[in-house]
Amino acid sequence: MGSHGINKGQVATAILREAKHVSGVLAAGDDSTDEDLFRALPANALTIRVGPGHSAARYRLPDVPSLRAFLAETGSQTRRAR
Repeated sequence: MGSHGINKGQVATAILREAKHVSGVLAAGDDSTDEDLFRALPANALTIRVGPGHSAARYRLPDVPSLRAFLAETGSQTRRAR
């Protein structure tokens, strides 16, 4: 994203504005284009920076394999809770 003056934060804001039922928002990213997204999301969104560098995300994971493990574990816990 980022071309034509549109960034990920603007797109996410538009999607959330149109969404009818959103129980939670999770965003993860590993580069500077994700920072607009992290800043635009609601305060209760789960935002994760993957890798080093300054970030507006609330949380950080060191690498993509760690993100995959986090998502797999979160999915397992969600399925068990049902």
